[in-house]
Amino acid sequence: MDSAHPEFMETLQNFQFIRQLNEDTHSKSITLLGSIADEKTGKEEQSILLVEKLHFHASEIPVLVSSRLQSPKLTFNNDIYHWYKSNIKNDESIPDIKMTLIYPATEIHIKKYSKQEGVMVRETPDMYKQVVLPYIEGFPTSRIQWVYNILDKVQESERIVFEDPDKEHGFILLPDSKWDQTTMNALYLLVICHRHDVRSLRDLRSQHLELLRRIQREIPKAVVAKYPHVSEDQLKLYIHYQPSYYHFHVHVTHVALSSSPGATVGKANLLDTVIDNIENIDHEYYAKCTLSYVLGTDHGLYEGVQQYLNAPK
Repeated sequence: MDSAHPEFMETLQNFQFIRQLNEDTHSKSITLLGSIADEKTGKEEQSILLVEKLHFHASEIPVLVSSRLQSPKLTFNNDIYHWYKSNIKNDESIPDIKMTLIYPATEIHIKKYSKQEGVMVRETPDMYKQVVLPYIEGFPTSRIQWVYNILDKVQESERIVFEDPDKEHGFILLPDSKWDQTTMNALYLLVICHRHDVRSLRDLRSQHLELLRRIQREIPKAVVAKYPHVSEDQLKLYIHYQPSYYHFHVHVTHVALSSSPGATVGKANLLDTVIDNIENIDHEYYAKCTLSYVLGTDHGLYEGVQQYLNAPK
């Protein structure tokens, strides 16, 4: 949170806890539902707070045991193994957690960030036409206004790592909000394309190969130039399907993040493979193929998919 904007801090301090939506023991994060009173109207608005424990900072590692542990206590031992618990002394220069506030939050946001079961979906071209495409076209543009703010440099312009300004084949590269921009093996960036008519993997055709090839060629070089401790062969570029928002973007992560849910089978499609499929198999490959992916049971598509599958054929 930017200390230059104290009103944002006041908004966070007014967060009133309602219930826990989710917990991820792998990422050491929790998602909380709360309310915040609008400063002008006094109306209570729903809000979501994502809280994640940060990785250890490089500067604290050498002195972690000698200086930062606070009264460690032995809880158990067996032969050569000893287990301890301890708090870490506060150091304002080294934050312990990272938070993301979504305010005001809609019911769609609440469903998205709540714990839910997942099912495998085999999306045929007909299912896409009958169910998924109407769902995408029903989204108001306000849902991705934050994307347009980035592309128009209304917001986050200072975070841009690289830009190809071409309006047809160009894109912007910037850090993903999930990354602390310090821990290199947790590196996570986003490539957001300038053109607005490509919403997802399904829209890609041969005329988009120039865009995809530019991303494939330029992004690894740009990342290494900005973060020299990372090499090009440590980067993974992939496309989510279903994506979390319908404006074409590519995820760029360190290979060490391979256990992240967003980087696994049923979600991630490698950019290299996508290019190869369009270039060498069929120029309209993603219009004709069946795509399999994991879909949450609270996702806005779930009900429509089930109705399609259960309809008489």
